[in-house]
Amino acid sequence: MAEYQCQETSSICTKFQSAICLHCNLRLCALHITEHNQSTPRNDAKKLSNSAELILQQIKNKSDKSREIYNNLIPSINKWQVEELAKIEQIYQHELQIMNLRQKTLETLHKYLMVQLEFNARQTLDRIRTNKNLNIKVFNHIQKIIQKVREDSVHLKWHFSTPITVKIDSNFPFIPSQIQLPITNLNSTNDKQSITDTKKTCQPIKSQRVHPDKYLIDRFSSTSSITTNKSDIKLYIKEKNLKLLIIIDAYLTACHNKPLAEEKLSLLNEYISTIRRYLQRNETNCDILIGIQLFFFNNIFHNNEKNGIMSFLLQFFIDHQCINQKLIIDWYNSNEGSQYEGFEQAKQLVKSYINTFSMINEISQAIAL
Repeated sequence: MAEYQCQETSSICTKFQSAICLHCNLRLCALHITEHNQSTPRNDAKKLSNSAELILQQIKNKSDKSREIYNNLIPSINKWQVEELAKIEQIYQHELQIMNLRQKTLETLHKYLMVQLEFNARQTLDRIRTNKNLNIKVFNHIQKIIQKVREDSVHLKWHFSTPITVKIDSNFPFIPSQIQLPITNLNSTNDKQSITDTKKTCQPIKSQRVHPDKYLIDRFSSTSSITTNKSDIKLYIKEKNLKLLIIIDAYLTACHNKPLAEEKLSLLNEYISTIRRYLQRNETNCDILIGIQLFFFNNIFHNNEKNGIMSFLLQFFIDHQCINQKLIIDWYNSNEGSQYEGFEQAKQLVKSYINTFSMINEISQAIAL
């Protein structure tokens, strides 16, 4: 009869089986079948269901919170993207502008050296070979020119890094101080005109004391936005009705204040179009020369660099067709600018330049003979 006894495992029960527990599949008596029904997971189902619902709600809340954070971050990161791209664009434009100015500087130096070599060396040598007439003075002059061009040609190279941080050596020449500059773009038909036989052609300017224009110097000095600066300069000149000589003084002073020769040349090249614009007014081109005169008076230079800088500036304005050699000689022989400070100093510096191209003309005439 034992096989019909209750199969409860927690205790020994001798009662007869009355039912099978559907949860544990044991054959139990009526008492134990009741106990099993009361202790089954069925009673905890509601609690378990409530727990599941709670966890589900927590997950949903976290999901909603993360979605809210995401939605809030999207406008922020988009704004950040726009701002950073604007900064990158600004840096790009700035660096591109610097690269363009550097290229213009190199092109200016390249043109200068090429003209110097061609005009003062190769052409003279060609005439010597043609005429078979070697003058030791001419030979030594050409030899010095070739050597100096060779020395200064080392600066014809690009310095580039990413991002651009490299600076060209400060020894990069504002202009090689000992190089005799080439004579080009003559507008005069009489190349052999001497200093003493020139008539006065410049109209006098009303006497007045001229002070450097600080605002204009600051505008010319800034390289952050060339286009904006040019617009500001144009409005300021119109508002103040400034004379060309004042504009020239500020223009050259701004370039002179730059620490690197590269920057000096870059500013000269960038703003020469602004200077040329005001040549169309009813002012004589002598104002350019008087502006250079004021520039030398208002700034400090080493004595050994004045002649080189003056020669460079005169040739620079000649190359950009603002003045010509005849005008320089006319100004030298007149008293135009004597009412302004620094006149005698400027005349002495200009005299050195005139003597240079006069010597070249004499050499050319001697070779031609």
